[in-house]
Amino acid sequence: MGRVPIATRALPWEGLARTWRAATQAAVQPAVGLGVLVALALGWLLLAPLGTLIFAAFREGTNVLPFEPASRWTLQNFLSVFTNPVLYRRVFADTALYTLGSCAVGLLVGTGFAWLVERTDLPGRHLVYVALLVPLLVPPIVVSIGWVMLLGPRAGLLNVLLRAVLGMESGGNGPLNIFSMWGMILVQGFGLVPLVFVLMASAFRNLDWTLEEAAWVCGASPLRTLARVVLPMLFPAVGSVAVLSLILTLESFEVPLLLGVSAGVQVYSTWIYYALNPAATLPNYGQVAALAVPGLLVGMVGLWAYNRVTRLAERYAVVRGKGFRGGVRELGRARYVAIGLVGLYLLVTVGLPVGVLVVTSLFPEAVRTGFQQWGSPTWAAYRKVLTDAQTVLSLRNGVLASAAAALLAVSVATGVAWVVTRTNLRGRFVLDFLAFSSVVIPGVILALAVMLVYLWLPVGLYGTLGMLVVAFAARTGTVSRILRTAMMQVHRELEEAAWVSGCAEGAAIRRILIPLVLPAVLAAWVFHFVISFREFTVGLVLYRPETSVAAVRLWHLYERGDLPEAGALGTVMLLGVVAMAYLARRLSGRWGVR
Repeated sequence: MGRVPIATRALPWEGLARTWRAATQAAVQPAVGLGVLVALALGWLLLAPLGTLIFAAFREGTNVLPFEPASRWTLQNFLSVFTNPVLYRRVFADTALYTLGSCAVGLLVGTGFAWLVERTDLPGRHLVYVALLVPLLVPPIVVSIGWVMLLGPRAGLLNVLLRAVLGMESGGNGPLNIFSMWGMILVQGFGLVPLVFVLMASAFRNLDWTLEEAAWVCGASPLRTLARVVLPMLFPAVGSVAVLSLILTLESFEVPLLLGVSAGVQVYSTWIYYALNPAATLPNYGQVAALAVPGLLVGMVGLWAYNRVTRLAERYAVVRGKGFRGGVRELGRARYVAIGLVGLYLLVTVGLPVGVLVVTSLFPEAVRTGFQQWGSPTWAAYRKVLTDAQTVLSLRNGVLASAAAALLAVSVATGVAWVVTRTNLRGRFVLDFLAFSSVVIPGVILALAVMLVYLWLPVGLYGTLGMLVVAFAARTGTVSRILRTAMMQVHRELEEAAWVSGCAEGAAIRRILIPLVLPAVLAAWVFHFVISFREFTVGLVLYRPETSVAAVRLWHLYERGDLPEAGALGTVMLLGVVAMAYLARRLSGRWGVR
């Protein structure tokens, strides 16, 4: 038998190569199909509403909607809005002061706590880490109402106690007043602390201790070491956290509405809301859209700045394969001061606002008498809340809309994460950018855009719970990052090994990838559910009595003076959010990879 020519000889790796090519070619069509579906979903959730918003800003008509045939193209909306001197003298100035002040408080306190937990011998550091995340579970509307009940100038519980201690007139005002710019800045700034803490703690954890030691050996003081060594190395983290904090504060709505309006402070988000809900006339949607467009542009610029700063992270990398050493600084007796500061923060941000809600719900006599007479505790407010038809409907709507929105958002985000991490499709990073961009869109602008698009499109969603689901689901930014990170941590070689062994791509995904990322998918669903359930801005802008959600119902109870019922509903909402977080932890531990 003659020798087989080398050109036609079956080499050992040729079978594997053919199997690999066949698996790759089979994967092309599903990847393209999923990429198209994801692009259409993101277009439906984000591009269609935002495109309609921009379109409406350039349309004008008398007693007609911007997209009706009787309207016409114009620049008059922008001229009418941005030639208003109040916007520059009052709104922009108040917004700048509120935003910068809140971010300064959040960055200073959050970064300080991150340094204490990660770079010192603070007692119980792991417990402190978990405790500092607790404020994330408290809905902002609950915190804001709690602060009104605490520091309202006339009937706030702390003011009543302070007047008694200081011998002031019992029926007077003060001495503290939460309805002020400083009150807004403190409440919003303290609300940013958990986010700043989590992001900065990771940066401090990866900081090489030997770099600081080298500075000390050279005679640098702790302050000079901080300014010349630590902060420059943390520039990407500090920069990205600062940009994100600015964006989140700019879009905040609960604090300006509850604390700012009564103080005569108008910021950008409340200005848009009241333009959309005028007291005596119908809203001019074209002018409201024109007012919202700059906020959208500022958000996109902020997103660009965030991405720009995070791209610089590699230049500042200090964790190397050799010689990296972490370390902690001994606090000595100052550790007790540090623990006291952490406890004081938790008391101020969670203990007092939530505690006053519970007190208000259990002692209605104290509320009626301005905390002069307390009476006996009663569960009447809870019974009324849990039997009131409108409140029960709001709770049910909140749960259903949040669950459906979380399912939709996680489905889209999972598709985006798979396309970005598992395919080579052109334009896949555009999908990732678009999914993450929802983070920087202010809630009042997003709600306005969703309202306009479903006023226009005859799909039957306007004024229904489905419109709320779509608006909640549009917030895909955070869950897309969670799921992308989870998929990046599962190396592709596991699926490749299955393909080479003859396993179809769908089976490999079902039997390998999905079980490994399932805990992250569950965590993302619960996270989005909690965020949607506590969402107030979108629910208030899109409010209809039949589609009211729990946060909006809480606002209405507070607004009409039913404070015991408001306290009871706020407590019920908080207990529900905590239960969801606990359930997610239990399930993720049960389904996680061991």
